[in-house]
Amino acid sequence: MKKYKARKGKFIYYLLIGLLLIPIAGFWIDHKMIIDRPWIMIPLITPALLILWILLDTSYAIDGERLKFRSAINKGSIPIKAIFEIRKNKTMSVGLKPAMAKNGMIIKYGKYDEIYVAPVNNDKMISDLKAINPDIRISN
Repeated sequence: MKKYKARKGKFIYYLLIGLLLIPIAGFWIDHKMIIDRPWIMIPLITPALLILWILLDTSYAIDGERLKFRSAINKGSIPIKAIFEIRKNKTMSVGLKPAMAKNGMIIKYGKYDEIYVAPVNNDKMISDLKAINPDIRISN
């Protein structure tokens, strides 16, 4: 099994820092309330923990003839032989997106299915996919 790390854009880090600053600011403004009622922090910290989970868990792998993806609760696999086109250095704003950065790849497979992935090195993943399925068309 060949693994690929996900590229992480700056926005995901800014979002995480912003979400962590909110509870810190709340503690700084009124620390007595936070100490008396610590459960108040749960709705403030939960989004940051979810973003951290996505940040640490997103990855891709080629296992035999399947491309596997994983991003927190979003997991799945695609038969590489079903891939017919890869649009390189593109960004998809809707749909299945187990990715955290721009300029990844839109992988089209099946009849109408597509997924957006953003590995650290697009070209390396493309060459490994083409080694299994040489019929994949690459477009920019």
